[in-house]
Amino acid sequence: MALTLAFDIGYASIGWCVLTSEKLSKQPPEFLGTGVVTFPTDDCLASQRRDLRRTRRHIRSTRMRIERMKRFLVHSGVLTRADLDKPGHPAPFLLAAAALQGHRTLTAWELWTVLRWYAHNRGYDGNSLWSRGEEESEDTEKVSNAWTLMETHKTKSMCETVCGCLGLNPKEHDQRISSALPYKTLNAAYPRKVVSDEVGRLLSLHLGKIPGLDASVVRMLMSVSDLGEETRKQLESANVRLPKRYHGGLLFGQLVPRFDNRIIARCPVTWAKTYDEGIDAGKTDKEARHLADKFAKVPAAKCREYLEYRFARVIANLRADGEPLSPELRGRIWNLASERGSITPAVLEKEIKAALGKVSTNIEAYFNLHPDSVKQLVLDPAQDEYRKAGGKVSKLAPIWDKLPDATRQHALDNWNRNGSVSLACLLEHAGETPELVKSLDAAFLAPKKGKKDGGGFRSFDD
Repeated sequence: MALTLAFDIGYASIGWCVLTSEKLSKQPPEFLGTGVVTFPTDDCLASQRRDLRRTRRHIRSTRMRIERMKRFLVHSGVLTRADLDKPGHPAPFLLAAAALQGHRTLTAWELWTVLRWYAHNRGYDGNSLWSRGEEESEDTEKVSNAWTLMETHKTKSMCETVCGCLGLNPKEHDQRISSALPYKTLNAAYPRKVVSDEVGRLLSLHLGKIPGLDASVVRMLMSVSDLGEETRKQLESANVRLPKRYHGGLLFGQLVPRFDNRIIARCPVTWAKTYDEGIDAGKTDKEARHLADKFAKVPAAKCREYLEYRFARVIANLRADGEPLSPELRGRIWNLASERGSITPAVLEKEIKAALGKVSTNIEAYFNLHPDSVKQLVLDPAQDEYRKAGGKVSKLAPIWDKLPDATRQHALDNWNRNGSVSLACLLEHAGETPELVKSLDAAFLAPKKGKKDGGGFRSFDD
């Protein structure tokens, strides 16, 4: 009798089934048991990493959105770059509400302050371009809360609703602009249509009143359709380059994810090149495909090429007073990491300030946003293990310096092959010399400190 285990593995549950049947029997299998194991919400080990990744992407997309708008407004002559880089108004929603209600006309800088606030608060559209009709219950609840707030304060726009929540009167915009009441903790997500409509009305009210602000500028900011080739050329003249997957205008546009090629097992360029070389060499189609599949695989995350690429990308993204590091300094950091096997954010900071003096860096923000980001500073894992083996906290520290050079090289070779190194294998390779035995006795057979009776011995596991 043979048992067959069948599993249906999903992201929130695992279904299982146990069947039995006689070998070579034509009888249908007998079900011995079935069931399902469900996982609690966000119980996946990758949930935290996913949320942190989503936060990083949101921050980056918002910064890029604002930067693109700045470049386009400078190109259109609405404001200078110096004006656009100034700190914003403390209550941009109050300015927007006052303008919508006709209490004032905004200046060019005030309008930019309002647009920048909307760039951070664009409203919720359910990811309509790519969600395939699926919405999370949490988001649906937030939208419902926003509609409730708008009904409570009898408003039709997000900026007026925020003013109502804070107890601010848009008519008195030049008298009182602060409030002790909260609005960010109300768990509300305003519908994208509501937000885009109020921004459209706001821009229409200022057409012809602000130099450089015309219908073409408004259309470039507010467009909801895909950008044509001519429009992209206009943006390129303003030094604004959008990815091909970008859909919509500069304020409310977004990237549409590529679901069909998010995991690439091989490099298509290398595959095609290798295949053509095989055909030119007289190989059959099957042989050429075999070679292409073999040599076009993308590097593994632990291979030397990927580690070097990852480390080079990190030091290329480091900034000192907002400027990239010089090639000489990047080379010095690379050599230090190669010698040590890895480097720490503190050592990075020290090296940069030793070369450039007292400068402001992005090291803290770069390596504190995600708990795994420090792993990017490992350039040579084997050399890193070799260096740490002689450190004070290493279990191999008591005998590491007593080992022959050949034995330490043997350990390094094992680490280079992604193997493990134990005390037993090192002793076997080096031989139990009197000096090694004495070091072992002193390190691992000494009585534990703090024991009044002196009992107990230190072990290697301790």
